[in-house]
Amino acid sequence: MLIGRPDGAEAWSVTARTPVQPGPPLKIAGIADFAGSGIVQAATVSARGLLQLWTLQAGRIEAAGEAPGYAAGEGDADLAVTAPAAGPPELAVPVAGRPEIALVQAKGALHERLRIPLPAPATIGIVALGEGAATRLVVGLADGRVAIVAPDGGKP
Repeated sequence: MLIGRPDGAEAWSVTARTPVQPGPPLKIAGIADFAGSGIVQAATVSARGLLQLWTLQAGRIEAAGEAPGYAAGEGDADLAVTAPAAGPPELAVPVAGRPEIALVQAKGALHERLRIPLPAPATIGIVALGEGAATRLVVGLADGRVAIVAPDGGKP
């Protein structure tokens, strides 16, 4: 759902919706200019593990791509958007079963740049700290531990 306040209107209202999909509501993975086109996009993960990219424009939401094989995270677990040294933002999302984190890019078609194995399944959220080579991902694991991951090298 896209909420806005049209010019001159006092009240906020729903200005656009994604198509209805089976299962619980879509989990928002991130909002950024993922394609590097200057247009804001929202990335979501469905209950079926489908990563979907949506272009947000005044009064409409348009499907911009999708890729299967991801996990939404449990409950209100957050997913992360990273800011690489070069290029548009990336999504850090757990793959299905949560044994790894995938860094997904959307310039062109949705595609994985990197997969990072974890010592236990990701479950309670992912946070991206820093930018470029200094980026660190903080990942809540199912066994109660927290993993710190340096996706582009360096010491965590």
